[in-house]
Amino acid sequence: MEREEFLKDILREVGATTLKKKIKHSTYSYDKGFLAESDIIAHDAFKKGISKNFPEDFILTEEDNIDFKSLKVSNEFLWIIDPICGTTNYLYDFPFYSHSVTILQNEVLYAAGVFDPIRSELFFSCKNGFYINNKQFTLSKNLSMKEALISINTNQSNFDEGEYSLKKIIDKLSPPICRRLRILESANLELAYVASGRIDAYFNPTDKPWDIAAAKILIPSAGGAVHIISNSDSNIFNQKGILAASSDDLLKEILKALA
Repeated sequence: MEREEFLKDILREVGATTLKKKIKHSTYSYDKGFLAESDIIAHDAFKKGISKNFPEDFILTEEDNIDFKSLKVSNEFLWIIDPICGTTNYLYDFPFYSHSVTILQNEVLYAAGVFDPIRSELFFSCKNGFYINNKQFTLSKNLSMKEALISINTNQSNFDEGEYSLKKIIDKLSPPICRRLRILESANLELAYVASGRIDAYFNPTDKPWDIAAAKILIPSAGGAVHIISNSDSNIFNQKGILAASSDDLLKEILKALA
C-alpha cells in the first residue's frame, strides 16, 4: 500500500478508536494545556501502525518528548502527527476535534490528511488536489476582509500578554473589521475548514509544526493561501504560527490589519 492511502486508513482507524474508547483522565500543564490519556492512546496507535508498515520512516507526534526544534531527520520519509487536535474540546464533549497526519519526502511536503471522527469527514491532499471524503473541492470565494468569517487563537495556556495576546488579536480583527470572529480550538480542523470554504481565514501566531504542516498542503491544493508567521524559510521544525485564507487577496488584507 502506498503511504498516502495508508494515511487515510490509519486516520480513520485512530478516529474510531478514540471515539469508541474515550478516556477522560487528563493532566494539565501551564505551557501545553490538557493532555488526555486518549492523546497517548492515539499517539501509540499512530506510531505502531506506521512503524509496522513503513519501518524505515521517521515519525514525530506532538506527544513525543524530544526537542523537535533541533531535530535532524535523514530518513527519506517523515510523518508529522497531531494525535488529537483539540484535546480540550474532546474532554468537554464539544464536538470539534480532529486527528492530523502529514508526510514529507526528502523534506518536501508530500501528502496530508485531517480526520473529523464526529462527522466522519476526511480532508486530504496528495501533490495536487484537495478532497473531502474523496470528492474534489476547489475554493471559489474572493471575499474582502469586512465580509470574512475568521477563526483565531493563540496560546491561552500560558496567558500570553505579549505581541500576540488574544486581546490584541481581537482588537485588530474584530467586527466591523471582519464579519465575525470564532475561537474553535482545533487548529487542524479549522485549517481544513478554510480549505473547504467553511471558514474564510484562520490565524494563530503560536501554532506548532503539527498544527500547521497539513494546512501547508491542504489549503494551497484547494486554491487558498498560507503564510507562516515565524521562520518560514527554515525547516518545518523551526516554523511557528500560521495565517491562512481562502484567497491571496484576503490573506494580504489580514496581514496588513495585523501589522
